[in-house]
Amino acid sequence: MRQKISTTFKQNEGVRIPSTAVLNKLKLHINDYYKEKVGFNKAEVLDAIDARDKETLRLISKRAAAISSGIYSRLLWYMALLPTYDCIIDPYLKNGEKMVDHKDEINKVMKKALDFTDNLRIHHMASYLAYDVLMNGVSYKLKIDNGNSIVLQDLPIKFCRTRYQINNKDIIEFNVRYFDTIRDEAERKIILSSLPPIFSKEYNRYRNNKLPLDKDRGAWFAVPGELGEVFYLTKDFFPYFVKIIPDILDWEAIKDLNLLKSEQELSKILVQKFAVDKNGELSLSMPEIHQIHQNALDMVGEIEGLDVLTTFADVSVLDLQQKSGFNQSNDPLKNFLNSIYTNAGVSANLFATDGNLALDKSITNDESVMFMLFVEKIQNFINYELNRRFG
Repeated sequence: MRQKISTTFKQNEGVRIPSTAVLNKLKLHINDYYKEKVGFNKAEVLDAIDARDKETLRLISKRAAAISSGIYSRLLWYMALLPTYDCIIDPYLKNGEKMVDHKDEINKVMKKALDFTDNLRIHHMASYLAYDVLMNGVSYKLKIDNGNSIVLQDLPIKFCRTRYQINNKDIIEFNVRYFDTIRDEAERKIILSSLPPIFSKEYNRYRNNKLPLDKDRGAWFAVPGELGEVFYLTKDFFPYFVKIIPDILDWEAIKDLNLLKSEQELSKILVQKFAVDKNGELSLSMPEIHQIHQNALDMVGEIEGLDVLTTFADVSVLDLQQKSGFNQSNDPLKNFLNSIYTNAGVSANLFATDGNLALDKSITNDESVMFMLFVEKIQNFINYELNRRFG
């Protein structure tokens, strides 16, 4: 006995399922792209931004700077290299005496101060510091005296913090439990011996249970001002452009899909249609039709992007996207890219000139950000060192 089969079709079901599948595939492609480029999927990146998870965002920022398109890295370098970092040294006497009465002494001190600033290579040092700060939100440095100059050595951000100032100078606190992460004892000794003695002293205090642990289980000590320097843009120590990374990654992923779409638009199908008689029968046998199909395939099969279809049915291809003449205003990739620079607060014309409307205004705004938030930190650092050495 045959079973009765009943099939019910919902309205627009045939449209909904393919569109849902396409959207799901797009989301999967974007998530895979996020995972490949920054190690986290899109939801995890957005959650880290919302939660202001600085440790995760610094990792994302660092990986985003290595993406091949270079959008994020170029933004960082543009801001880092915007100031000229030119330096003027102006001597003054604290006790109100006349400078002409101390001319020889002032000349000697000025020569030493000029040699010191020359050896600092301020433009090179400040540019790389700015890039580091823009990417990580903060940069902790250990100052190693090198004769008439200073070498700035990186301190691990995860084991540093800044909570207070002394004489308007930010003080670094360092967690000596960092040295516990160095499993090889010989290597640990070498690293400790290369650092100022206070690091070994405080680490030994921690090992002997004489350095109290903080509520975060960290063993912190204050690095003296003459040894430590911290640079940042804003007090939240947040990577400056991190909020536009999702826009950049979305653009990168969509660009790949757009390339695939362009390849598909170049593809062609050669259709051979055989008529049928009034009874719906083919006029040729299947072996004959197969041979004709093979002949066409042999003739054009090696042409890139061209396929052969042999059929007795009516065939047509519908383009889901309306055909229109291409122009700059309807280029979705360009509009998406412009929105990235808009969200970053800089002009897209800086990176691909398409007019000079408001470009000067944009550069002026960017200069103001760097001068007010970063150049002042460089100035304070140099003034502190000049006054400590020659004041």
